[in-house]
Order: sequence, then C-alpha cells, then structure tokens
Amino acid sequence: MSRRGSFVDAPGAPSSVVGLVLQGVTIQHIVPGSASFYARELRKGDTVTHLDGTAVTAATAQHLLKGSDCPGSQLRVRVSRNGGTEAVLVREAAQTVARRARVYEALAA
Repeated sequence: MSRRGSFVDAPGAPSSVVGLVLQGVTIQHIVPGSASFYARELRKGDTVTHLDGTAVTAATAQHLLKGSDCPGSQLRVRVSRNGGTEAVLVREAAQTVARRARVYEALAA
C-alpha cells in the first residue's frame, strides 16, 4: 500500500479519519476522497492553529486530530491562511477513506 493509504495500517491507527496528514502543525497531505479533500477549504502547507476550538501545538496536534475517533463526529479545523479559514469536517471510517484513496491513486497512475 502507498504512503497515502498507510494511515490505516499503522499501529494504533485511528478507526476514523478526516484525511489530514500533519507534520507538526503543517498540513503535509490531504488524502484524496476524504472529508478534507471534498471540503476544498484546506490546502497543503496550511498551518493548523485550532482543532475543535483548542489551540494546536506540534505536541498536541495528533491527539486533537484523532479526537473522539468516532465515525460521524465533527472536527472544526482552523488554519491561518487569509486571516483564518475554518472547515467543519465529518470523521469517516478509516477503511472507507483508504478505499477511496486507492481509487484516486489508480486513476492518477
């Protein structure tokens, strides 16, 4: 499986995702077919400042991103681009997002 699909297979992987891959507080990748991808409000390179209203640091980002880890729950993501952009995303089952990502990768190949 490619790097983009590996979020499902990693030890301790969440059961739900919004499709953001962060390095520290910076968006490194948006998983094709995920809630983040469809929202079209977030961009690779954006700096995440708040998750669900809580200020984000490199140390807390992954914990806050995982949140309740419940498919169907919402996550508010605020980034610092253009004075502050916010997206409300719905967590989806990680396996569902991984399947969609594989389809996008196959189509792009």
